[in-house]
Amino acid sequence: LDSNKAKVLSNCMLIFAMFAGGIWQLADIPDDPGNLVLDVLMSTVLIAFVVEIIVSCLADRNYWCSFFCIMDTVGTASMIFEISFLLGPAGKPSTNDAAMDPTLMRAARIAKMASRGGR
Repeated sequence: LDSNKAKVLSNCMLIFAMFAGGIWQLADIPDDPGNLVLDVLMSTVLIAFVVEIIVSCLADRNYWCSFFCIMDTVGTASMIFEISFLLGPAGKPSTNDAAMDPTLMRAARIAKMASRGGR
């Protein structure tokens, strides 16, 4: 996890997780094949982040319950709102529900990126 290749891959996945949903909408990709492709990619990134958290906990005794662990966990958990078959919007009309504020989840992912950048 400390190699440059792993850091670059992790940061690329993080940037994809943060901006792919918005880019998908801006590119006006049709829902029929687009949602499935985006869900598969986001699910792959989610699994990679979970594996990274587990490996980091096993490899570094100081990581468990640290600020970085909590930020990584919150940021990874926020991805469930981006995957349509979990809790994502996938073609549903958007409503202004204060209980699930996407801005808050995006801020959590940005905090995750900042915590990784600070390491």
